[in-house]
Parts: sequence; structure tokens; C-alpha cells
Amino acid sequence: MQAMPHLTYLVHFEPTKRGTTKIKVPALPGCEMEVAGRTSAYLRAEKLIERFLKSQAKQGKPFPTESHPNRILCLLVRVKAPKRR
Repeated sequence: MQAMPHLTYLVHFEPTKRGTTKIKVPALPGCEMEVAGRTSAYLRAEKLIERFLKSQAKQGKPFPTESHPNRILCLLVRVKAPKRR
């Protein structure tokens, strides 16, 4: 059995006014969803992309490729500030 190739996609995580997070994959038109929170979004992004690609395969369509697969990952990390002396 041949090993499955790995594909890399840029994923946008956009907070909404309702407190949910919208997941968008710009290289995969229509590959987006809204989930309850940021942590859920990170966990769901891989499954979202896999489902999209499975659908493409079933329809005999090629897999879209990312135009810049080696981007730097930037995340906002929220931390609790320590009390000042």
C-alpha cells in the first residue's frame, strides 16, 4: 500500500462577535466552518480539511495546493498578567 502524501494549508482562525471562531482555509474554496471556541477550532481544522479533500477525491477533482506552504505560524497567546509590586 502506498503512503498518503502530506499536504499543508494555511488556516485562518477569526473570532466572531458571538464568541465563536470561524475557521477558513483560503486555498480551499468553501472550506470553512464556525465552532464554539478557539480551542475547538484548532482541534477541528484538520478534520475540516480532511473532509474537504475526501469530497474532492470522490468527485475526481484535484486537490488544491497552497501557494506558500512554508509560512511562519503566528498565534495570539493570551496570558494572565502577574500582580505588580
